[in-house]
Amino acid sequence: MKKKIRNQSADKKSNIFNSFAVRVGIFISLVLLVVLGAKAIFDNNYEQELAMQNAETTKLEEGQKIAEKLEKSLSNAYQMGYDVKVLAETMMDKLDQKDRNRKMLVSAAIKMLESNSFASGIGIYFPDNAFDEMDATEGRFTVYIHRPDGQTEAFYEDGVDDKDWYTNAFTEKKTTLLDPY
Repeated sequence: MKKKIRNQSADKKSNIFNSFAVRVGIFISLVLLVVLGAKAIFDNNYEQELAMQNAETTKLEEGQKIAEKLEKSLSNAYQMGYDVKVLAETMMDKLDQKDRNRKMLVSAAIKMLESNSFASGIGIYFPDNAFDEMDATEGRFTVYIHRPDGQTEAFYEDGVDDKDWYTNAFTEKKTTLLDPY
């Protein structure tokens, strides 16, 4: 009798795995496993693609901000140089050479430099005796204004005639952008 009970319980176990409901359940489980695995792979790839697009967009936006900042700085630098040029030309057009004022022009350039934190210096350069015919007594009017340690200072420069940044302005007769020095 004991043998018979054992055989019956083994038959029940084999019958359970042979039944239709268990087979359908196993089939559904395998299908769900495949579908959910495929969805996980798809979601992972989608998230990775989205992360790459977001990183690319962020880099592009950062580049645009840098370009805008650079454009603004160059525009401000051009405006500052233009303002000094207009002031010098106005003095030269409206005043006799003996009445032109170097100190006023340098003072105006100092104020422009101090009000524009983006710029480190500005130069005002004239050929021999072109501004006020005072080169014999005051030296040639070639002044560079800068702020090396946060304090603005102006100094007269000699020997600029052979420098590219000086001769370029006369040969090009337009605003030029040169390499930094």
